[in-house]
Amino acid sequence: MKRNSIKIALSVILGFVVAASSVAQTINSSYFIDGSFDKHLLNPALTPERGYISLPVLGGYSLTLNSNVGLSNFLYESKTNPGMLTTFMSSEIDKNRFMQSLPDVSQIDMALDMELLTLGFKAFGGFNTISMSMKNRETISIPQQMFGFMKASLSDGNYLIEDVNVNSVTYLETSLGHSHKITDNLTVGAKLKFLTGVAYADANINQLKANVSEQSWVVNANVEMRATATGVTITTNTAEEGEIEEIEAEVLYQGASSTGFAFDMGALYDMSDLVDGLSVSASVTDIGGIKWKDMVVGKTKNEDIVFDGFDNYDVLGGHDDETTEIDQLEDDFKEMIKLYEAPSETQKINIGATIRVGAEYTLPFADWISVGELFTCRMGLRKYTESRTSVVLSPTKWFDLSGNVAFTSTYGTVLGFVVNLHPAGFNLFLASDGVKATLNPQMIPVSEFGANIIMGVKIPVGKRLY
Repeated sequence: MKRNSIKIALSVILGFVVAASSVAQTINSSYFIDGSFDKHLLNPALTPERGYISLPVLGGYSLTLNSNVGLSNFLYESKTNPGMLTTFMSSEIDKNRFMQSLPDVSQIDMALDMELLTLGFKAFGGFNTISMSMKNRETISIPQQMFGFMKASLSDGNYLIEDVNVNSVTYLETSLGHSHKITDNLTVGAKLKFLTGVAYADANINQLKANVSEQSWVVNANVEMRATATGVTITTNTAEEGEIEEIEAEVLYQGASSTGFAFDMGALYDMSDLVDGLSVSASVTDIGGIKWKDMVVGKTKNEDIVFDGFDNYDVLGGHDDETTEIDQLEDDFKEMIKLYEAPSETQKINIGATIRVGAEYTLPFADWISVGELFTCRMGLRKYTESRTSVVLSPTKWFDLSGNVAFTSTYGTVLGFVVNLHPAGFNLFLASDGVKATLNPQMIPVSEFGANIIMGVKIPVGKRLY
């Protein structure tokens, strides 16, 4: 398989707002659901109501996509060709109008969690979990100045662009968890995770300086690219001076060379002695990372490159080849940014820890109704905070229904829900932390977008623990 790294990166920059088909993460909406078999993923001290096993493939999927931009930020109706669309790069589109439509940093977060095997059971004086899952994380961050530079006129002057990043990581997680009741009021939990790296790619424009004039565009860029994959041999084709022209990947299983560890810890405290029906909890999850080996590395040199400027990308659909616009943009970036092969690296990358603090109050006059508040802070490459207020209804022992509202640091206000059926023979659950989107007829987000969903089936085992 052959892939041009520059082309991939550029395709992502222009096409990331339509990439909603492969995304996910753990659902915060399930945190206060007593009948949830997955809440230990959020806090290892939270014990499911009974033992369980998951069905292979059907056990659980979690899909998530968040973006603070959409298609309408980058495609416009053409004035000169009615009924056609033109890109933001077209001379038809006013630069100021385009820039005002963008946030300071355009970013997208995507994830996919797929359960391969999960098992929960009571033993060793507490509750235990064994699980195996596949996880994928995608993050893209592009500051507003980058798009402004791409539309720069010949008299625009100097540009300084920093922290453009495209990151992708896929790994297998095998975990062992245990929760233990220390006192009548206090329950603690911990989970050890063995991580096997599947694939990692990271491209970062640390800094790009450009002087734009009528005579020339002079660009000096500090750019780094790293990539590796388990079972895949990656090589580069270079020019005589070491400039990377192509990246080749050949499937050749060599074992799991990229591995690591992580752990979760949490606690739950019942405060009914002080306030009847009140409990508080806290957790830290995903503390640790993976040591990625045999990374192919490409870096720029500290050199000034004379650049002719970006071409005018006109009306879409005006070419026989639909990829012509991307190909042209690729050529422009290849002319401006030259990557040179660097020595292979081994690097430990943290998977990104998350802190959660929660409080739940069960109504004294209706113990089937509770109100919960959960604060979430994600650290690492893409920091994120959220405050979520939930109302949980459990009219029977086998049915839970929840609605919630969350105020997020990046994606605004969203609404979530949980529907959970858990009679004696099976568990069927469907939940979402929120959907916020305006879609066109092709189901592509035209403005800021946020959506996730978790669904799955598990088989309860044994008697209820509470």
